Amino acid sequence: MLFRYSLLAITTLLAAVKAVTITEDTIDRGILNVDLGTTTIEDGVYWSIIDNAVTAFLGDINVGTGSGFYITGISSLISLQVTLLSPIGNINNDGIIAFNAVQSLLAPTYNLLGLSFTNNGEMYLGADGSVGLPLFSILTPDWNNNGLLVFYLKTRTTGPVSLGTPLGTINNNGQICLYNELYTQTTNIAGTGCITAIDDSSIFLSNTVLNIDSNQWFYLQDPQSSLRATAISVPKTYNVAGFGNGNKIGLDIPLVNLPPLLDAWDYDTTTGILTLRGAGLLSQNFNIGLGYDPSLFSITTDDDLGLLSVLFGAVSYAGPPPNPAPAVCQPCKQLPPAPGTSATESTTTIVTTNSDGSVCTEIDDVIISTDASGSWFTSTSTITSECATNPETTITSTWTGSFTTTVTQTDTPGGTDTVIVEVPTNSQTTLTSTWTGTFTTTVTVTDTQGGTDTVIVEVPSTANSQTTITSTWTGTFTTTETFTDTPGGTDTVVVEVPSTANSQTTITSTWTGTFTTTETFTDTPGGTDTVVVEVPSTANSQTTITSTWTGTFTT
Repeated sequence: MLFRYSLLAITTLLAAVKAVTITEDTIDRGILNVDLGTTTIEDGVYWSIIDNAVTAFLGDINVGTGSGFYITGISSLISLQVTLLSPIGNINNDGIIAFNAVQSLLAPTYNLLGLSFTNNGEMYLGADGSVGLPLFSILTPDWNNNGLLVFYLKTRTTGPVSLGTPLGTINNNGQICLYNELYTQTTNIAGTGCITAIDDSSIFLSNTVLNIDSNQWFYLQDPQSSLRATAISVPKTYNVAGFGNGNKIGLDIPLVNLPPLLDAWDYDTTTGILTLRGAGLLSQNFNIGLGYDPSLFSITTDDDLGLLSVLFGAVSYAGPPPNPAPAVCQPCKQLPPAPGTSATESTTTIVTTNSDGSVCTEIDDVIISTDASGSWFTSTSTITSECATNPETTITSTWTGSFTTTVTQTDTPGGTDTVIVEVPTNSQTTLTSTWTGTFTTTVTVTDTQGGTDTVIVEVPSTANSQTTITSTWTGTFTTTETFTDTPGGTDTVVVEVPSTANSQTTITSTWTGTFTTTETFTDTPGGTDTVVVEVPSTANSQTTITSTWTGTFTT
């Protein structure tokens, strides 16, 4: 009943915690505390959390294929804490999970307690190890590694890596890598995988009563690595690759060497089995492979950090390993870089449309970095900013007003705007001339706004008839001015001549009128003008004489 109430309380709590689904690449920075329900990172995207203090999962962690989940501490003063504290929580990784506190001086806590753990991708837990005791634990009753699982310390500490639940079983069909770490076995180990010790790492098989699969391998990759097993009365055989160059294989008790009754160690050159013996009846067997020279074995002390020092409790080999590592032991990898952990500089383009329809484009330079205290900041500066307008066409016309008007008709973006200009009409002056053509031409030369336009008229050269009016004037020369009539009319030629008179001759005659008339016929200048005078015909008295002649008419 108590368990039922506890499970109900846990279920109610999980329902109150927000689930998170990541569907696009996401980077979150800053010191914060994150309490998450079920967290799902969909295929092909990543979530990178940088410089957070505490990330607590109360639900499942699901990382899709080709995805990444990164929690990173960049600040040296942040103690990274990542926990899964749900008895019904599951970890399912088909991508990359990386919890990285290598740059922090403070020891992190990676405490993942749940119902199941399945790693089909790559998973990394890393720390500095200089200060404090890091906690690396993946403790689930259902524990499966089919991919790459890396535990990394920059500096070795006494804290062990804990996998599975004590006395339970972990299934390792993949690769587990230990850098400067101590792995203490407390479970059965099933599967056909490999556990590799690198850079002063130790593997301690502390509960050898439990079963370790005969197809599981332990690989000592370098001279600083070691493997220790608890000695028991019914020894077992463990597969060990890479033994040589001074690394160590030992027991948790000193090796007893009492020849010829009891040898502390024995190497079978036909089977490749190394047997270590301590306290008489307690021993263990290690399958190190063929090809070793028995003369190069020696007993040494195993005093690796985090383990009790065992005086003369181990054997080393002075030569190189005669055999390569088995194919099941895959290459180990270092911690991958997390997106957003380095200072970045990028450009971003912002496009806006104004109310007038013009499109503005701004290109900004974005720098994301940390200040002297390690706090993240973002600075943005504008590289270019311009607004693209439509091309314009201008239509100009005149109107009767006294001022100029301008109206712009805006087209849609990418079209052509129309500018309509109306200007006042100019005054005009007309120049008329003749030409040899048979029709009249008219050309208007437009002046600038507010000036006077000139109208040039050319008419056919067929001359009008002319009448000449000559008069005298006081000048000493002759002037001539022609007044042109409309085409087809009569032009008037006005001639003014100097007033110096010509000589005159007078002709007097009578007429029937009762008054005298005088008419002057002007000659060309220098000639003789003729003055015709007509006087009344009042006659003198007459006498008539009549006679005959031989003609046929009267005279």
